[in-house]
Order: sequence, then C-alpha cells, then structure tokens
Amino acid sequence: MSFKVLILEKDEKTKEIISEIISRLENAKVIDGLNKKEYDFETAVDMKPDLLIVNAAVAQRWSRSVLDVKKKLEGLNILLVVHEEPANHRYLAYRIGASKVIRQDRIVFEVKSILKTREMELRCKKRKNG
Repeated sequence: MSFKVLILEKDEKTKEIISEIISRLENAKVIDGLNKKEYDFETAVDMKPDLLIVNAAVAQRWSRSVLDVKKKLEGLNILLVVHEEPANHRYLAYRIGASKVIRQDRIVFEVKSILKTREMELRCKKRKNG
C-alpha cells in the first residue's frame, strides 16, 4: 500500500527538495497535478492524499479551503511547515485542522512517524476485521 503525500508549497525549489526526500521513503509517494499558481482544492480532494504538507504562506491565504479538504477526507493528516518557531503558528494550525506545526528541517522525521502510525492502524484494522 502506498501512502500518498500532497505538498502545497509556494517555492518550487523547496517543493522539489521535500518531494525528493519523501520519495526515498518506503511506501510513500508524492502525488502532484495541482496548478502551481492557483490551488485547485477540489482536485486535491479527488487525489485522496493521506498526508497534506502545507507551507504557512499557503495556509494563511487558503485556510478555509485547506480545512474543507480536511473535512472531506476522513483520516487526512495535515502538517503545517514553517521556517521559524512553530509556536508562533499554533492558531493557523488550528484554523486549517493541522495535526502538527513543524519546522521545515523536521519533515523527514514527521513523515516517517506518520507512516509508522498509519501502518499500525491498518494492521489493527485487519486483525479486527479478519
């Protein structure tokens, strides 16, 4: 099973770096297809990501739309990525339904942690149903 990650990042270079890091992880796949200038959140819902990584600038401008995606996709994890102190962005994280606010340099650790948690949840579900 592949864990789908959608990245909403304004800076293309940063997005490429995050995508490359995530693509190295086992069972993780970066999905793309959103218009770079205007985020199409209905397309984001159709892509059914398991994890949404959102840059703070994108989240501030599109907070209602990001929250709508979260409401439509049960179990979606959202990571709010910031460049400075995460504590300064708690309210924004609350507004978009983010599970965590993280510094950009912690993305790999957080994604690995979410992957492990999701795998354990799936195993428990299989045992319960099987």
